[in-house]
Amino acid sequence: MGIGDQLIATGLARGAQDRGKRIAFGDGHRIRWDKNSPDIFRKNKNIAIPGSEGAKDLEWIPFYTGSRLYNKQGNNRWIWNMDFKATPGEIFLDRDE
Repeated sequence: MGIGDQLIATGLARGAQDRGKRIAFGDGHRIRWDKNSPDIFRKNKNIAIPGSEGAKDLEWIPFYTGSRLYNKQGNNRWIWNMDFKATPGEIFLDRDE
C-alpha cells in the first residue's frame, strides 16, 4: 500500500486537537498503523500514536488496512462508498524539510 491512505487519514483527523481530542485509527482497542504511517503522521498532534490506546482523549476511526471508509470487499468485488468525500490532509515538516 502507498501513502495515499495515510494522507486521507490526516484529513479525517484534521481539527481534532482543536476539540481536545486525538484520532486513533484502529479497531477501537488497538491503534493500527502500517509501514508508511510513522513518516506521514509524524508531528501531527491530531493523531494518536500506537501505545496510547488507553488515553481518555481518543476518538476512534476504523480506518486501517482492511477497513476503509471509501470501500469494502463483498461478493468477490470491491463495493465503493460513492458518498465518501476526502478532506484535504496535512503533513507537518520541520525546518530542514
